[in-house]
Formats: sequence, structure tokens, C-alpha cells
Amino acid sequence: MQESKQTILMKCCICIGGSVGLISNSFGIFYSPIAEEMQLGIGRISIMATIISLASAVFLPVFSRLMKRVKMNHLMVMGVLLASAAYLVMSWIHDIRVYYLCSVFLGIGAVCFSNFPVSILLKEWYGDRNGSALGIALAFSGLAGALANPLIGKLITGSGYELSMRLIAVFLLVTCFPASLTVHRAEEVQDSGTQGSNAVMSAALPLSLLVLIIVTTSSFNAVNGLNSHMSALAIDSGYSLEFSGFVVSAVMIANMTFKIIFGFIADRISVTRTIRIYMTLCTAGIIALLFMRTVPVILMIGAALYATDFSNSTIGGPLIMQKIAKDRYSEVYPKVAIFNTLSYALMTSAYGLLKDASGSYTLPLIVAVTICAGALVLNEVLGKHMEEETA
Repeated sequence: MQESKQTILMKCCICIGGSVGLISNSFGIFYSPIAEEMQLGIGRISIMATIISLASAVFLPVFSRLMKRVKMNHLMVMGVLLASAAYLVMSWIHDIRVYYLCSVFLGIGAVCFSNFPVSILLKEWYGDRNGSALGIALAFSGLAGALANPLIGKLITGSGYELSMRLIAVFLLVTCFPASLTVHRAEEVQDSGTQGSNAVMSAALPLSLLVLIIVTTSSFNAVNGLNSHMSALAIDSGYSLEFSGFVVSAVMIANMTFKIIFGFIADRISVTRTIRIYMTLCTAGIIALLFMRTVPVILMIGAALYATDFSNSTIGGPLIMQKIAKDRYSEVYPKVAIFNTLSYALMTSAYGLLKDASGSYTLPLIVAVTICAGALVLNEVLGKHMEEETA
């Protein structure tokens, strides 16, 4: 059983590295080259990330229903194929309308082999104390992004962004396809069939508590929307495209490190207390970017501290839902994730549009700091509620 757990964890790590690391965390480095190629503003290009997120949000509840009729590994394989095809089409056809359409398929594809199925698999295999395993798996999004962004930056500079997109498509097929194809759910879940799902649907969280979870976790994702602008932010601050790749790489390395630490801490203390620490660090990082981003070292440090918020949204949110919803997790997650994804999608474009309107990233950073402050307050309210429930 232990060996099987490790195998499942390894496959989950590979899927997260491809779906989040190469689609969400590496897509921002394409903004400036695509904008230059098509002579469009960053705001219009960043709409692609919004479309990806919206497509994910719309398809997530569909995926949840399909899980009751279709094997999870088949759904995950479908996602890999869709994402790979989208990257290949974008590398051949230079039309913003085609790019928007491909963004839909990227969003649908990514959700099939990313956080939701991975969190379900690890919850089934590792039980209630799955924070460490979840942290390790989700950390691979940072590892993949850290390795990919500098390479993509160099390839774009030397050969154009089309080659990079084709290589990403090939990488997904070579790594994520076999991992998705061979993954399987825990034996006890397979044996329970659909009766467990029907039992989950019979209960529901109080509306006020569900709204509090949605608003709190959505605030984490709203701050995350700034992530895809890190490359453009560095370029706007006077740095080269190649250096911007290293900035994104610093974010991804910090992302990976902080997620692993978050998982271990969350298994030992309150999840909301862990989020409090991480959100405070994130706020400090954004303030550093706001006032001292023209200093290379401060830019790197600020970007790295900003990356703590990835742990809040990708690990903290699911763990909160697991602890509150318990056996209803697979039903509650899609409802919350829709709003989380919409929050991320809207703010990704909003940051870009604010940059285009104001001429710099100062205003978007001010907005991000404000959201961080609100997230801290909401997290405290949710923490007190969880303590009362436990008592």
C-alpha cells in the first residue's frame, strides 16, 4: 500500500507539473512576444488567461459529474490531449481569434488533470492528513515553471515563441499522457461505486458558511491573478525578456518551496493560521514590488515572497473544504472552485487592463495589496468559525 501511495503521488506530481506549471505558470511569458507579433496591447493578450480560467470554471462541475460515469484516468488523458492540441494549433496559426478559441480548450484540458482530480486522489490515498502529500504534488507546478520559464525565454529570443509552444505540447504528451493513463483511485473508493456519491449529495453546508468559504478563497485567487503578469512586470520595469524569465523562475522556485512547507505545517497546526503567515509574507512581497522593483535583488525577493499566495489558494483552500465538508468534499469543491476560478480570471485581465490604462504596474500592485488586506481579515473570520465548529 505504501508503495502504491508513492506511485500515485509521483503521477500526481507529473500531472500538476504539466497542467499548472506549463499552462498556468508559464503562459505569462508568451504575453509580450505575442503582443509584439500581433501588435496588440498586453490587456488584450492577457484575456487569453481569463478565457482559460473561465473555461476551467464552466467545465469543472461537468468534470465532477463525468467522474461518476467515466474513469478518472480517461478524463485526465482527454485533458492532456486537448491541451497539447491547443498549443500546437497556436504555434501554427497566428490569429487572436484562434488563440482565444484555443484558450478554451487549454482551460478544459488543464482542469482534467490538475488540482481537482489530484486533490481527490491524494485525499483517498492519504486520508485526512494529506496536506504534506498535496503540498509536494502541487509544488511541482513551481518546479516545472522554474525549469521551463528560463528555457522558454531563451527559445523565444532565439527561435520565436512558436517552437516553445510545440515543445510544450510534446512534453505534455511524453510525460503527462502516460501518468494520466495509468493513475487509478483508491480501492475502497472503487468498491463503493456510485452509492458514496449519492450519499455526499444528500447533505449540504449552510449557505452562510459556503459563502464565507467562497469569498475567502476567491480573495486568495484574486491575488494570484498577478502571477501571469510577472514577466511583463519585469520588462515594464526596464529588464530584458531573458531576465524576466529568471524572475518568473524565482517565483516558481519559491512557489515550490513554500507549498511543501505549507503542507507540513498545515498537517500540524490550524490551516487558517498557516494561511495567516503566508498572506502576511505575500503582502510584504507585493509592497516590495510596488516601491522597489527597479532594484534587481528586491524585485527577485518581492516576487518570491509574492509566491506564498499560491499555497493559500491551491493547498489552503482545498484543505479548508476538506476539514469543513469532510465526505462532501468532491461535491463542495466544484461549487467553490467556480468562483475561485472566476476571481482569478477576472483579476488576471483586470491587472492587465489597469496597466494599459495607467501606463505602469503601480496601480495593479496597489489593488493587489488591498485585496491581500481583505483576505487576511476574511481568513481570521473563517478561522474563528472553524474553531467554534471544532469546539
